[in-house]
Amino acid sequence: MYKKEYENFIFRYRGQIPVIALCLFLCISFLFEMPIAPNNVLSVRITAIILIGIGFLYRCFTVGFAALHTSGRNRNMQVAHDLNTLGAYSIAQHPLYFANSILWVSIGLISNQWGLFFGGICLSWFVYRPLIRRETQFLSQTFGTKYKEWIKHTPLFWPNPFLFKKPNTPFDWWRLFATEYPTWISILTGILTSLLFSNAIQEDALEWRGAYSVLVLTSILIGILGRFFKYVVVRKWLKKSI
Repeated sequence: MYKKEYENFIFRYRGQIPVIALCLFLCISFLFEMPIAPNNVLSVRITAIILIGIGFLYRCFTVGFAALHTSGRNRNMQVAHDLNTLGAYSIAQHPLYFANSILWVSIGLISNQWGLFFGGICLSWFVYRPLIRRETQFLSQTFGTKYKEWIKHTPLFWPNPFLFKKPNTPFDWWRLFATEYPTWISILTGILTSLLFSNAIQEDALEWRGAYSVLVLTSILIGILGRFFKYVVVRKWLKKSI
């Protein structure tokens, strides 16, 4: 019973928990400063940006080819009208969780602090493990034999590109832009927070830079355009299901 309540809690607040965890690990990193590469911060940040790009594209690919009413942002209960088995779901059972893990670990890496870097790893471990257990039980009960046959040859978390099967539906740009803008804002916010923290530690002062303003303005623009696109263009004008 306790495990089930814990899994339900993680599922319901999976969007808020990373924010709280980020604040916690920021405090830990501030108290115990441990730079990853004291003399080569640029190379660490370039590596982190490349990884963020990979996680971002992998997540977009997953969402764009996912079936309708699956891989959603439901908070109270899981919804799956179909079982995704092609595209990203042909090489891993939980591609979105894998992409999210890459993103959070990479955002921590930008800070060049071991505390935030390992914080991203811990976040992925303690959040996505219960979510995977919960989702496994739900999909098994919903799709039965079809699900059991799929998981026999599909890795649980780490993708195997050699198993890739081409999606049989076109890429859904409407759904991608209408549903993923909160993720893009979270990525930019995480990058901004990590950079501010890193520079504050290195320079013993919080200095606002032009690049930070670009990140803030871009996030605001994405938020405004994303909500307009989702609630006005897609739902009101086009009346499309996403």
